[in-house]
Amino acid sequence: MPRRFCERWLRRLPRDAALVPLVRFLGATSADVADPVFGKDLSFYLLALPLYDNVAEIIITIVFLMIVLWAVIGLAIRRATTVAVARTPA
Repeated sequence: MPRRFCERWLRRLPRDAALVPLVRFLGATSADVADPVFGKDLSFYLLALPLYDNVAEIIITIVFLMIVLWAVIGLAIRRATTVAVARTPA
């Protein structure tokens, strides 16, 4: 039963949804229209910036998870050493 549910759910997702920004980035060509404020080509905002945004989001998520894991491990070690010190006879 769960397998059928997962298969139905996965079929609803577009298969190449994760690759769309990469394919757009690799196939990017100049639009020959410059942004009046920053001077970047319009193709940068349409094709390259979404990929950079996705990469930055992945990096931020990994860093956040590493900090949480570091805190959990640090608290576990600290608690274990505190308990060990408290149980040793003086």
